[in-house]
Amino acid sequence: MGKAIIILMLVLGVWVGMEVFTKGTDQAFGGIFAGGDGASRAPAEAPLQRIRASAQRSSDTVGERIERGIGDETDADVEE
Repeated sequence: MGKAIIILMLVLGVWVGMEVFTKGTDQAFGGIFAGGDGASRAPAEAPLQRIRASAQRSSDTVGERIERGIGDETDADVEE
């Protein structure tokens, strides 16, 4: 019986953690973990959305640098 309770608590903990991680505290479980008055604050972006946006900006920057030919040097081109 003790093992079943521990497994249930682990599953519940993982579920709560994933819910908060994917949606952020302002949106997880209908916003019950959001602090303060929700009407006065703009909804925060979920962590995965922030990571995705950051990766997209980095990818765009690298793509622009490649198009302009910046950072295209090789060891043979560099004079010492």
